[in-house]
Amino acid sequence: PCTSSCGCSSEECFSHREFYDLEFRLTTELREKYGLNFSFYPSPTYGCVATTPYGYVVGPKGELYKCWEDVGVKDEEVGNIFDGPKLSKNHLDHLMLDVGEGGCLSCKLLPICNGGCPKTGVKRLRGLDVPVDCAPYKFNLKRTLEYYYRKVYVEEEKG
Repeated sequence: PCTSSCGCSSEECFSHREFYDLEFRLTTELREKYGLNFSFYPSPTYGCVATTPYGYVVGPKGELYKCWEDVGVKDEEVGNIFDGPKLSKNHLDHLMLDVGEGGCLSCKLLPICNGGCPKTGVKRLRGLDVPVDCAPYKFNLKRTLEYYYRKVYVEEEKG
C-alpha cells in the first residue's frame, strides 16, 4: 500500500512476482490474439520527478510535493507554487537516496530500473520495513527475450 487508504486492501494485492507473471501472460496474449505490439526492451530510465532537483508534483491548492503518492499529505509538502520550494528534511530525503539499498548495487538490472521507486527508498531511509521495489525485468527478462527471439527471428526466417 502506498497510502493509508490503500492499506485496507493490501492483503488482496499481488506480490511483485505474481503481478509480473500475470503481466507477462496478459501482454503475450494481447500480442498473440490481437496483434497489439508492446516494446520488449526498457526505455532508458532517467529517474523520477522525486529524485530530480527541480521536479515537483503540484497539489490542487498549489502545494509542492516530491512524489505523487504524497499529494494531500500535509507533512510531505515541500513548498507551494506561490512561495516556491523550501529545503527541508522531506525534500532532502528524496534527493539523497542511496541506490545501494536492498542489494541493488549487485543486481545486473540496476541500469534498467535505476533502483526502483524512489518513494520506496525514502520509506526505507525513514526506517520503514518495506520490500525493495524491483522492476518487471528482474522477473521477466529471460522469458521476454526468449519470446522475442521466437516471435521475431524464428518467424522472420519462416516468412
